[in-house]
Amino acid sequence: MKKTSFLFLFTTFLVSSIYAQKQRVKFTNARDFDEKRYSEIKGSPYYFKDWVSSTIYATDHFVYENILINYNGHTQNFEATEGGKWIELNMDWIRRIEVKRKGNEKVFKTIEGEEVIFQRVLQPNFPDKFAVLLYEGKNIQLMQEWRVALSEKKVETPGKTDVFERFMAKKNHYLLKNGDLKPIKLKKKNLFQELGNAQKLEAFAKKEKIKFDSKQDLKRLLSYFEGLN
Repeated sequence: MKKTSFLFLFTTFLVSSIYAQKQRVKFTNARDFDEKRYSEIKGSPYYFKDWVSSTIYATDHFVYENILINYNGHTQNFEATEGGKWIELNMDWIRRIEVKRKGNEKVFKTIEGEEVIFQRVLQPNFPDKFAVLLYEGKNIQLMQEWRVALSEKKVETPGKTDVFERFMAKKNHYLLKNGDLKPIKLKKKNLFQELGNAQKLEAFAKKEKIKFDSKQDLKRLLSYFEGLN
């Protein structure tokens, strides 16, 4: 599989010669990174607290390694940076992005697990193009829609109206089973009802002290479920 360097296939990139000549793709219109562009808004629109090194799998089967990226849940775009400049990735050219703990230990101090995977979801009833994979098994997948809404609060003061803005993360979960994608709440009753084998799952969850708000515990539970079939 062909591997290339940082210069990914961005919206503003010149890509006409990549197949014929296999050259590094040049880009234009990259913007200087402004750390204060969201300074007047409380909270953050980003999935990670800082840029993270990633591996990007493109729809043309090229693999791009060690790309510094972050996901902006407000614009719902991946952003990449190099040398103090940043650009938005062309989402149509991405099928999967993997971010490993190794090499990103500082950022992963507040993230559970050894990796974060963003996967394109080709399902007509999925509201967005990408989801965070919480579990990726042979027959089932548990995924999270992660987006950020901008909320406003108006405060009336004598002679003027002050508007305060805040980024609010929104999370929805979906279970893909036998090709059928359904929204699901990460509650014991809901999950067991959708999966089946409720009695065995109940016994396993009790024995293993499964916490349903833990990504690692959910992985253990779903792995056990797949082993029942």
